[in-house]
Amino acid sequence: MLESVIQSKFIQAVKDKGAGLAVKVDSTSRRGWPDVTWVDRDGHAVFIEFKQEKGRLTHHQKEIHNELIELGADVYVVSGEKGLNHFLKQQGLS
Repeated sequence: MLESVIQSKFIQAVKDKGAGLAVKVDSTSRRGWPDVTWVDRDGHAVFIEFKQEKGRLTHHQKEIHNELIELGADVYVVSGEKGLNHFLKQQGLS
């Protein structure tokens, strides 16, 4: 399954459940920025990188994820449809 399809399914699940706001972020100013930012109903921001089943993080992605984590942010990497379904269930969105 394409990354874009996985991202769209997540964004739609957030919308359908009224679970906040999830936005695809196209960042040209910072290479490696996570694909989607989700702000839940409590105002908590979550950064999510979506990958195809066998996709791998780039050096820039690893770097920015580590920076965000050091700042106390929640950063997730969700791989493939199976990973998406697990993440949705984990977040109460399935």
